[in-house]
Amino acid sequence: MKTITVNPRSFGRYVGYLSNGLNIDEANDIIKKTLGIGSWTLEQWFVEPNPKRRFHKPELEKALDMCVERNAKLIIPKVQHLVHNVVFVDLCYRKQIQVAQLKTNKKLDILGCDLMGVEPLQMGLLFSLAMAKSEKTSKSVKRKMKELKEQGVKLGAPDLSIARAHSSAALRARARERKAEILPIIKEIQKDGNRTLQDIARQLNKRGVPTARGGQWYATSVRNILKN
Repeated sequence: MKTITVNPRSFGRYVGYLSNGLNIDEANDIIKKTLGIGSWTLEQWFVEPNPKRRFHKPELEKALDMCVERNAKLIIPKVQHLVHNVVFVDLCYRKQIQVAQLKTNKKLDILGCDLMGVEPLQMGLLFSLAMAKSEKTSKSVKRKMKELKEQGVKLGAPDLSIARAHSSAALRARARERKAEILPIIKEIQKDGNRTLQDIARQLNKRGVPTARGGQWYATSVRNILKN
């Protein structure tokens, strides 16, 4: 069971960081619940535009720089998904080391509301754990690649020209199948005196016949079927 420490009275400056899709209102509620009542201020939010990019954290770098500049603490509403991310842990730990080497009274505390509450995260320990996990994963991947090579599996990027050719062939095959399905219906419509492309499209829509993408028929889409 994880223990979250909530301080009823917190002080100081904080900089918020988001990297998991939470909106600002939800994040603010979590921080208020964690910090409680006190003379604390949240200087600014830094939100990663694309949280799924594990190896690029530009907003985190900005947030850490602001913490150093304003002698603030970095606070993260939900950090559990980040503690095994090598880039996140490395950036935080290196910035803490840089601040410590300045030999001033400043220090960089990093708080995770969902892990330790107002108690600073032990970034040195998290860094060691993340590196150990990364090394273990790397060895596992290399071992699996070696096994695949021994089995004769060709590794590496696919030949794009071959992939495009296969894709084009599949699209043409689907187009032929679709044409074979639609043409008999169009011929029936034409027998009823509907000769123009617009009339045929109107009748197809009236009968509830969908296009290949499930949309409505227009004169151009009928012409494409008859032409190809």
